[in-house]
Amino acid sequence: MTDTADVSRGCRGYEENHVQNWCGNISFGSKQKFVPSTVEELQQVVRDAAPPLRVIGRGHSFSPVAECAGGTLVSLARLNLVLDFQPPSDGSVGSITVQGGTTYSEIAKY
Repeated sequence: MTDTADVSRGCRGYEENHVQNWCGNISFGSKQKFVPSTVEELQQVVRDAAPPLRVIGRGHSFSPVAECAGGTLVSLARLNLVLDFQPPSDGSVGSITVQGGTTYSEIAKY
């Protein structure tokens, strides 16, 4: 198992790390784990999921909030597209619309 803190997008282990938080003191149990690549796959996972269903992020939680023994963990890691970007201009702060798996470091590039 690779620690989440050591894994960056594109590196082996990023999407598969659904077992514990980044420092390893909280474990997340589940019956099923999914990493959908499309919105359609995510919709199917939600329809077919064993309850409870929890979405897990980068594993920064210091509480067992993502624990769902007998249920389903879903990572949005592959749903990381920037859908719209409006740069700041005079009188406007701009905006960015992203999919749920987009990381802060990916957004910061804009």
